[in-house]
Amino acid sequence: EGFQWLLPVCFPVASGLVVVAMIASLACWRKSPAVAFYAFLLVPVAVFTIGFRGFLSYANTKTNQPLAQRIGHLADGAEIVCLRCFPSGLPLYLKRCVVVVTDTGKEFKSNYIAFMLKKTTQWPVGVVRSSERDDWLAKQQRPLYVIAPEREHDTLMAAAAQKHASVTELEPGLWGALLPR
Repeated sequence: EGFQWLLPVCFPVASGLVVVAMIASLACWRKSPAVAFYAFLLVPVAVFTIGFRGFLSYANTKTNQPLAQRIGHLADGAEIVCLRCFPSGLPLYLKRCVVVVTDTGKEFKSNYIAFMLKKTTQWPVGVVRSSERDDWLAKQQRPLYVIAPEREHDTLMAAAAQKHASVTELEPGLWGALLPR
């Protein structure tokens, strides 16, 4: 699964590298440093030029930019709340802060953040303890767009039902709902 992006790239890049190897062999046979130098320069050209589409395809599978664009359209100015999840790069792509509801901070994928949350009693403004989630949600004065992974789908459904809101599947395993005030 993790290497599916390589399939359309393998044969073209391998073909390009075979051509480079043939040029390098020619350089060796003719004892020509200039041809050897050209063969050396052709390696990155062959790999990146021929494999560019595959690398672009791989990059698109690893980014949350399409998710952020979809959330940006659905959220309509509401505050973004991530319920026990944190899609990497979401604040960057949305160009605004998000609130993360968490138990330990492991959603941030940073040992430092998890360590600091464990060590301190007062958490930063953009991080809410899971145990304080319901109180925090009740105190909010603006609409919230809540994002939840599959394991929190029932929690999101209950919050959405309470506010008469609908839940949308943003991508496989990730759900969202716009909760009015």
